[in-house]
Amino acid sequence: MIQTLATIRMQPFSVVRPNFYVSSLAHLALWVWAPAAHITGALCWFTGSTLQAATLLLAGQVSFAVAFLWTVDRKLLLHDIRLFFVAIYALYGLTRPMGTLLFGAYPVPGLTEAVLLYALGMLGFNLILVSMPFRYKAIYSQPLQSRRMDLVTMAAVVGGLCW
Repeated sequence: MIQTLATIRMQPFSVVRPNFYVSSLAHLALWVWAPAAHITGALCWFTGSTLQAATLLLAGQVSFAVAFLWTVDRKLLLHDIRLFFVAIYALYGLTRPMGTLLFGAYPVPGLTEAVLLYALGMLGFNLILVSMPFRYKAIYSQPLQSRRMDLVTMAAVVGGLCW
């Protein structure tokens, strides 16, 4: 039986009021690291180390996002798409500046500005995250066993992967 998106009722997020508690030492470390990275980044900015400042600002924003998602969901849910977005965003935005700072790789012109723009993008994500805190949950109207792939869908998926 072919099912459309209208027959599958998915509500992956529910509105919550976050209860700020710390569930583990790693959770506490994220909450401590976020403001520490911002303060250190501001000090680096005033001393003229702009790449270090932008990198610390981005690292602080990423740690704030992970800590806030952990707080809202009450645990670290690896299947939450927002956490996956933050992880990919952090890997993409922090790889080159960390390589430049830690291993002495050649700094690319415009790297500081790019990292600063990544940090501002994560700041926008965090503002939306704080203004609308949603807890992840998935509600399906039908059991998972009743959703079987028909032959046409399976052929399309296998053909797409092989192509």
